Amino acid sequence: MKTTIKSVLVLGIAALCSTSVYAERLISDPGATLPAFCFQLSRDVGSNSLHLGDGIQVKDVDTNDAYRLFCTDLYTHVSDDYSNGAGQVYNPVALSDSMFHTDVQKVQLQSLFDHVYTKAFNADYSVKDSAYANIFQLAVWEIANDTASNLSLRDGDVAIAKAYVITGQSSSGGLYGYWDSGVYNTVLNTLDSWFDAIINDSWSDIGYAEDHVNLTVYMAEGGTSASQTFIGVAVAPEPATMLILGLGIAGLGLARKRRK
Repeated sequence: MKTTIKSVLVLGIAALCSTSVYAERLISDPGATLPAFCFQLSRDVGSNSLHLGDGIQVKDVDTNDAYRLFCTDLYTHVSDDYSNGAGQVYNPVALSDSMFHTDVQKVQLQSLFDHVYTKAFNADYSVKDSAYANIFQLAVWEIANDTASNLSLRDGDVAIAKAYVITGQSSSGGLYGYWDSGVYNTVLNTLDSWFDAIINDSWSDIGYAEDHVNLTVYMAEGGTSASQTFIGVAVAPEPATMLILGLGIAGLGLARKRRK
């Protein structure tokens, strides 16, 4: 009996002290809201491309949980398996454990999510404010990809060249809309205020509260050129993790009862 209690206790303590790493099979969610804008981004002068700016709505195939994830790589696309409904397996880790981001990037990304995420998205990961939701992705790209010492989407490795207002979408997937200088300037001004608040920790000056959200980094298994690294608000632990945690708590309880 003593050996059994000791084994359960050791298992419980190990569960409490360890970080669980598990795989999740994600697919794109066809019901995701089409963003209101997209942007022409310039990186390394002369390389221009058009990007949507709203993150990606996905679902875990196994648990049917919804996610709102933001890609951290400008030019690495999701694989066909991810987008065609078959799903792709991702290894999620806490932002603090991510090998894909520097310590400075981790602090900056945490600050961005803490102060802006819940102003842009609802608890069910749907869009709350289309303007914030669209430029949120731009802020993530800037933090994750610009090697300049300052944060700015006006210049540097990553910059906004134009802003495109989406008014519709064709059956073939093409976008209808127009370039708009007013939107372009508004987006840049908003991003300037965000980046200034991140660097100087002055969010209170623009009225944004701190939410302390937990962030998860998702890396496609294999890490091939056809995969994409994402970052998003963490979800509840997997059932297996909760079971191990429960065993640990049970072990502590049994040990206490045994002592009595």
